[in-house]
Amino acid sequence: MKNTILQYGFFAGSIAGLLLFVSVMLYTNGTLDMNYGQWVGYGSMLVALAFVYFGVKKFRDVYSNGSITFKKAFTVGILISLVAAVIYAITWEIAHKTVATGFMDLMTQNYIDELRTGGASEEALTKAKQEMDGFVEMYKNPMVRFLLTIMEMLPVGLVVSIFGAIVLKRK
Repeated sequence: MKNTILQYGFFAGSIAGLLLFVSVMLYTNGTLDMNYGQWVGYGSMLVALAFVYFGVKKFRDVYSNGSITFKKAFTVGILISLVAAVIYAITWEIAHKTVATGFMDLMTQNYIDELRTGGASEEALTKAKQEMDGFVEMYKNPMVRFLLTIMEMLPVGLVVSIFGAIVLKRK
């Protein structure tokens, strides 16, 4: 079980990390619009987390004689997701120090521009800027940043693990 979890978690995390690296570079050079960031980010995670399904299926077919309970399938899936999320967070730490050094400023400016375009008052813009500055300050802590990055991917992994366990369970 451990080998399957590590292998498929590594594949999923590596793909998610690679797509993260590429998308950040595309955001910072202006090729990709920040307004689509969530769609691109979570879409990339879904693509990468397809390995949860394949990992659970391999575990069921190869190591569990073709049968698996929902609980066991979910356990394998969520552990693959956790490994993937850790690799994704490590990749973000590398990207944050290399290709994404100004990403938080870019994200803050995009958020303020969206509010301005939406007709927000100067008071609301000032308050939003202060809130974002507080978040950016908190985000400078590597442990906070690492945990927040894991928490980006883990909920998606949870959903994929539940779905995979439902589809793949077999008595």
